[in-house]
Amino acid sequence: MKRVDGRLPQIAALELLERSIFYDHPDLAVIRLSIAVDVGARVPDSAWKYCRESAQTSADPALRRLFEAASQRHAHRHGGPP
Repeated sequence: MKRVDGRLPQIAALELLERSIFYDHPDLAVIRLSIAVDVGARVPDSAWKYCRESAQTSADPALRRLFEAASQRHAHRHGGPP
């Protein structure tokens, strides 16, 4: 059995988030930001900014709530806002 790097979920989540941003998929980026926070990844400030703007301009209230929840989970884990 292969030994799996414990950081693999964080690395994968960040790669997928960066891909969503690169291809300008704002809704998907917010979803992937939430997943990245859930797996404990250190999300770059630029990704937080992109996702914050995406959530604020979205017509979907569920997307805005998802971003706010991810932001709160991040603040709880790291002692402050992103």
